[in-house]
Amino acid sequence: MVNPMQFEVDYGRVPYTFLTRQRISNVCELLWSDEVCGLLRLCGAEEHKIGEVASDYERFSALCKALPMLKRHPIKQAVTDLLKTHFAVSEQPCDITWHTVAQALEERESAPTDFLPREPVSCLLSTIALPPLPSHISPMLDAEALLHASTNALETWREELRQTLLRFVRAGCHTVRFLLPASYTFTAPTVYHVQEALGMKKRTLETEHLLRSQLFRELCTICRDMSVRLLLHLSCAGEEAVALLRYAEECVGLPHLYWSADGRANDVLLRFQMQAHEAPVYWVLRLSDVPSDVELETVLACVAARYPITRLRFVCDCDLRLLPTARARLAEALQKTL
Repeated sequence: MVNPMQFEVDYGRVPYTFLTRQRISNVCELLWSDEVCGLLRLCGAEEHKIGEVASDYERFSALCKALPMLKRHPIKQAVTDLLKTHFAVSEQPCDITWHTVAQALEERESAPTDFLPREPVSCLLSTIALPPLPSHISPMLDAEALLHASTNALETWREELRQTLLRFVRAGCHTVRFLLPASYTFTAPTVYHVQEALGMKKRTLETEHLLRSQLFRELCTICRDMSVRLLLHLSCAGEEAVALLRYAEECVGLPHLYWSADGRANDVLLRFQMQAHEAPVYWVLRLSDVPSDVELETVLACVAARYPITRLRFVCDCDLRLLPTARARLAEALQKTL
């Protein structure tokens, strides 16, 4: 069994267009996303049957034809589970499924939120706009949206950051996600260079990294003040991430920190975590990084040999509509591995 606390920073995503629909009228509206569209391209679907000119029925038909090719892909089980849970539909021909679901949706007048998870989880938002969400689903602020400052004055930017996070906190936000891309390198920011970078019309890679470092420092301060967690996903070298963490910790202190990495960076971050820190630090496993059952079971065994598994945190980072299947997959892998 997975302790519910191990999902405390879990999140998923859902298309903004889905959330802002008045109601769901067919199965394609329920299932469609850019991720599904891209997957269908991998399956060889013709563009006129899945692209902008395609009808909802054509898109759903293309998905039905593709599912047999996706025997071990997690989306096959997730789509099957979703239709079975909400409509008692299982292994039926495409046209029958289409009509069965359409009839049920017409009778229920279903809203998009009716198909989101029942358990508490966060919804990662790619903009600072706040769409309507059920009370048990909290918004998660993506720090990427904060890099596009509307000012070249550091103090004004700081206030904008604080007001944005305050608005999210009032809407139930308890976690901010922060990314360090593969190209990231750390340089200690100065007020002069940060304001110079803020004023640039076209930023270089170096100024992007500089602003990202300053943004991390600012968020550490604001998150500590507002008791908000910071979830760090890093693709860069572990040494660069640790340099940023040490800088922020020495300058302003760290909030409750949750981190995920891959490869050799895991060992680097673990050595950092082993040291004394004022606030708690947790290792996070992101299920989207290990889509196959074999990968997941292997990674869990590797983590268990290095870290107390009951303190490991999990994030599914999947479409929220498919979250129950992702969590069930994790529970099964834990049972097999441990």
